Amino acid sequence: RLCSSGTEATMHALRLARHGGEAVTDYCKRVGPLGIPTACALVYRLTAELAALHAHFTPASVSIDVGSTVMDVWQDEFLQLRVVAFDVGETPRQGASQTLGLLQICRKLISGGEDSIPEAIVGGIPSTLLMHLRLLDEDLEHASLGWAQLKNVLLDTIASLVPAKKIVPTTMQFVDIAGLVKGASKGEGLGNQFLANIREVEAIAHVVRCFEDENIPHVMGRVDPVGDIEIINTELMVADLETLEKRHAKLDKQSRVGDMEARQQVGVLNRLIETLNAGEPARTCHFDKADDQKFFRSLNLLTAKPVLYVLNVQDASEFDGPHPKAVRELAGKENAETVTLVGKLENEIMEISDPEERQMFLEELGLEETGLDRMIHAGYHLLDLATYFTVGDKENRAWTIRKNMKAPQAAGKIHSDFEKGFIRAEVFHFNDLVQYKSEHAVKEAGKMRLEGKEYVVKDGDIMHFRFNV
Repeated sequence: RLCSSGTEATMHALRLARHGGEAVTDYCKRVGPLGIPTACALVYRLTAELAALHAHFTPASVSIDVGSTVMDVWQDEFLQLRVVAFDVGETPRQGASQTLGLLQICRKLISGGEDSIPEAIVGGIPSTLLMHLRLLDEDLEHASLGWAQLKNVLLDTIASLVPAKKIVPTTMQFVDIAGLVKGASKGEGLGNQFLANIREVEAIAHVVRCFEDENIPHVMGRVDPVGDIEIINTELMVADLETLEKRHAKLDKQSRVGDMEARQQVGVLNRLIETLNAGEPARTCHFDKADDQKFFRSLNLLTAKPVLYVLNVQDASEFDGPHPKAVRELAGKENAETVTLVGKLENEIMEISDPEERQMFLEELGLEETGLDRMIHAGYHLLDLATYFTVGDKENRAWTIRKNMKAPQAAGKIHSDFEKGFIRAEVFHFNDLVQYKSEHAVKEAGKMRLEGKEYVVKDGDIMHFRFNV
């Protein structure tokens, strides 16, 4: 089925992925023995989706049966999904197990065919599959995924007080998308592909040029950061208006025949259309009623996404120059945030691989953290995120959650079984650990408490979960 209608079948599998690993496995069993390369294409798309959704669904392991092959998908400590394919026949070959990044598998299939793939995952590769693989891979030609570890002073302090074999910081995923040009909403440049890439993210970080340099020409022939932002915002607003007008035409008919829910939704659409026509992004439009808010979120509008403007200057002395000031003024009107950094300097910092040497370099420059760290911190604030910790002899780890998340859902970030079978949580705060110097001393001081299903996890909580499945 994947070979005959590749994109449709794959997208169907992506929808199933939202319901968890069991649905993915069931889907693969129902479509029959696809063959290993076909499964690679399927899992490639599934894992890309799962990575994007890791804040909502984190699979510990997904096993996919494809004929005589089993593919296990899991997340490593950097939240990068990996796949291992191995024979389960009567006489499995010695050393048949092979671990590869999914993108590596797919790109090897595309570029070199089956000869470039390890023996463990070689199978017949239909030409139609290779065609679909190429189409699927095109998304990454203009949008690259990356994970950045968040430097967390609290986790460093915890590690000094509770020694562990492994320290695992939290991460933030970045999707690097090629620039948008005027007319993208009408297909110019990358057009709809760019807009589709933006639609999948939770927040937009718009890197804006705020420096003059004759040796680096601007694509528009002038340096005007506010003008650059307006081009982007206009294209996004035009795309949103098209979405709203199509939805309005459908719901308006329903409202005229007495559909009260449609009538309420038309009211929301009218307000949004009026806001966009006035040149304001959808995120500046606020709704008081819960039903209105829910419908607004369901529209997934591009201009409703929170925005972080990253102001790229040539020198720290330009932080308060006219260009950065103009962008900050605009950001204030849009309810957006800003981070100012020296792009060239950040590149030099990132080229220093040794952490201690990098820290010394930052201190010489009078900087406490890199621009990337400041971007991540701003992203956490923008997305209303918080961090809690788990500690132990084997591992100290930071976990990212939404603010005001309750204990069972926070436990589910570790494994879905933790949420399903949640009983209670042992909780104390980072400040308690700093004060009493050890977990045992915290307990002796009566600062460790038991919390139930209604407990709202706080930023800086250290937790142990009790569950039973």
